[in-house]
Amino acid sequence: MTYTIASVTPVAGDPTAFVVTLDKPLGGGNPTTGVAPTTGENGDHITLGVNGAGAGGSNFSLRMNVLQGDTDHTGEVGGEHSVLAADFSAVKKKFFKDTTSPTTGTDTDYTPFHDVNGSGSILANDFSEVKKRFFQQMTPATTASATQLAAASATKDLFGNTAIL
Repeated sequence: MTYTIASVTPVAGDPTAFVVTLDKPLGGGNPTTGVAPTTGENGDHITLGVNGAGAGGSNFSLRMNVLQGDTDHTGEVGGEHSVLAADFSAVKKKFFKDTTSPTTGTDTDYTPFHDVNGSGSILANDFSEVKKRFFQQMTPATTASATQLAAASATKDLFGNTAIL
């Protein structure tokens, strides 16, 4: 699936953070109309590239694996990403939380991973989006460049490997 960046907006108060808005929802389907992704649209392997933003002016690349509804990131280290009942339960625990909810340090706090439709609030719509994706799994990456990017360290690329303190 191919995406086009529709807009890039700076995050207030953080000159290093930006919101990237794409021309269509990640992972296929259309949450606005209630259309679930097809089997061939399960998840996405997105590569963000920024010319000249890497170390020493090199090009920066970051690979992101996105499977909407995989709130606990099952398999984040070498395994398969999938949407299961645990994801469904995790969203339910966070009902009625939003980006302005106070942080309590518990598993009921707002997170963007549980705000499946990206509305800023965790409501029944997010619960439904997870349910629609039950048993979906991330398709494996197929290119050599994706394998190379998976081995890269985003924190090392962004912050360097020399301690400053």
